Amino acid sequence: MYTIAICSPYRQEADALRMSVHNILDQMKVAHVIYYYKDAPSLSKILKKYPEKYNLLFLDTALPPQNGLDLARKLRGEGYEYPIVLLSDTMDYVFDGYDVDACQYFLKPVKEDQLHRLFFRLSVKELRHSSQHLLLNYGSTYYKIPYSDILYIETAGRKVAVHTKTDVIYYSCKLSDMEELLPSNLFVRCHQSFLLQLLSVKQISKSMALLIDGTEVPISRSYKEAVQNIFCT
Repeated sequence: MYTIAICSPYRQEADALRMSVHNILDQMKVAHVIYYYKDAPSLSKILKKYPEKYNLLFLDTALPPQNGLDLARKLRGEGYEYPIVLLSDTMDYVFDGYDVDACQYFLKPVKEDQLHRLFFRLSVKELRHSSQHLLLNYGSTYYKIPYSDILYIETAGRKVAVHTKTDVIYYSCKLSDMEELLPSNLFVRCHQSFLLQLLSVKQISKSMALLIDGTEVPISRSYKEAVQNIFCT
């Protein structure tokens, strides 16, 4: 479960941000919970008791009684290592964001395309260190395949072939059904018969994706623009 805290004195702005984040994470098929705090002390109290409660913080620089930067400095000083996003009406604090290792500094109101890019970067970073996986079952046997181990998936008759770094696993389902199981920010349809795992792609051309193991996967005309857009984001 991906947990997020939004700390802002402006409830209407926070609600709008929460709805945008919720919509994006739903599209990404990421289970999540978003909490709201109106001031720094209320969030600090929770984090003091449960320092690993949240995977991501959105902090407004106008927080009372201390601003978001002061809270971020305090949290970093206490060893908080999760990503922090700063929200502000002004660019006055943008360079201070580097001092607290903020992963992003947003001018309000935050646009959805900015949030899309933020969560794509965060998901790519976390995937390299996480245990996110595809779970497949054969009767009473379950196979757990980390997303980061998957290179690509292709149609193989009435089955799909999941090509990993070490093996090929066949599973009885349609490619479209498999696509529904996977997070859309990490897997993209590139052809009627192929799904790409984006972290496995070394480079793309108009008609082909070159993977890190040297495999070439076709990109059809109808999917070319979508693949290029998400790969180059």
